[in-house]
Amino acid sequence: MELDGTALAKTQPVKEFTVVVQEKAIELLRQPKKEVTVWAFGLEGQEATVPGPVIRVPMGTRVRVHFKNTHVLPHSMHF
Repeated sequence: MELDGTALAKTQPVKEFTVVVQEKAIELLRQPKKEVTVWAFGLEGQEATVPGPVIRVPMGTRVRVHFKNTHVLPHSMHF
């Protein structure tokens, strides 16, 4: 029997994350300081940031990412 390297991963539980996008006002670090509205991303239950969170898992881990858009416009995520 040949294994393609994913057989073990398929027997492991899936690690799930929920990424939330929201509109957020941030202050630019320049003079004069200026507040701008941005689309920020965060893991559910954590503060949304720009850039969004880094999701790290061990190699071979099965991952499922849920994307919750709380903004009025459509958004996407890039991996």
